[in-house]
Amino acid sequence: MTARATPETAPPALQIVPLNPPPVFSHVCPHIFRSADPGVLPDAFVFLETLHLRSIVLLSIEYPSKAMKAFAAKNHVQMHHFGIERRWPTPNLTGTVYAQQPMPKTSNLFLSVHEMNSFSVLESIVKDALQLLLDVRNHPVAGIFETGTLIGCLRKMQGWNFASILLEYRGFAGPLSRGANERFIETFDTDLVTLPPTEFIPDWLLPPQQFFVDDVERSDASSTTDSVPSV
Repeated sequence: MTARATPETAPPALQIVPLNPPPVFSHVCPHIFRSADPGVLPDAFVFLETLHLRSIVLLSIEYPSKAMKAFAAKNHVQMHHFGIERRWPTPNLTGTVYAQQPMPKTSNLFLSVHEMNSFSVLESIVKDALQLLLDVRNHPVAGIFETGTLIGCLRKMQGWNFASILLEYRGFAGPLSRGANERFIETFDTDLVTLPPTEFIPDWLLPPQQFFVDDVERSDASSTTDSVPSV
């Protein structure tokens, strides 16, 4: 006869924690994500923990919240705050100090070409952020807040046509989309971006001919193996 479980012997009830992503969360590419600032939403940080992030890219001119810094410290995530580093300088590891820039009137990095810092500073931010995104040693990585222009330039490097880039940009930006941002994406020179060694470039960035070469090499290797007589 099987003993009936009592409250004292019954296994503990399984607790299911809801996973709610941050606002405007999206999967950009394998191991690359984007979202708005999670703010102080605890569920959003629980969700981010499931991504096992190695890096976070911040493009806002505002300093990260205490909750964001606590999340990064707890999970050993490297924070790269390009929005602050290029405007209010501190000496970096090489001793270079970026030129001091006045505080813009808006908290939106990509809101207006008249209110944001110089074109060269914005270009430097996007270039350096792309170089981080395009190195698998920094993955998984999430872009937090003000990522529209950066992702648009990433799509340009992937070979997307401009109409598709605009469709994605406007879909996320909504009423905050700006013609100045779109012109920046259109004129951004992808040759400025220095790629890492080939072994650290994401597969999804390799040019189509590279995939073709790899397929041919695998096909040749397979046919060679098949042609070897068994002993």
